[in-house]
Amino acid sequence: MNRVEALMPNRREDVRVIARLWDELSETLGCETAEKLLCEAISAENAATGRRAARAAFAAEGQTSLEHFIKAFSARKNDGGLAMADAAILGDELTLTVARCDYPTLYHNSELPTALADLLSCGGEKAFARGYDHRLELVEYVPTDNRCTSCRLIYRWNHGALPPAEPADENRLKLKLR
Repeated sequence: MNRVEALMPNRREDVRVIARLWDELSETLGCETAEKLLCEAISAENAATGRRAARAAFAAEGQTSLEHFIKAFSARKNDGGLAMADAAILGDELTLTVARCDYPTLYHNSELPTALADLLSCGGEKAFARGYDHRLELVEYVPTDNRCTSCRLIYRWNHGALPPAEPADENRLKLKLR
């Protein structure tokens, strides 16, 4: 077991579960449909995680904030797979600089399709931010090396953003699949 795998046992378990779902769904429904369903489910879970973080922000501070978002982002990645170099807030913009990220290595070394590996490694940050607060947008993701093992993420408040058309339903995918 390498350093990346040793640091993230829960993530390895996630890969095993998702790989098993991928195998079953792709065989039954075809690759395109399986990928679409799994990507929707993973994005929905990332957004739900963001909503749970927002509830914690409201409980602690009475509102969501960039300061609390930094804590939520860090807590979400507390399994040793990510090392933050810097977090800077300038007005309505937050820049997170990641010095080391092992998630792309873990997920891309699995047997998952590239779209799922991308979503699991760093593609879920947009849905997490939107789940946290519908006004928070990931406006830029800049890998600082060719393997995406370090990066810069820029989030910005969009004060003109309208709330979602319908309340978020954590059971939406369950209902859709029945």
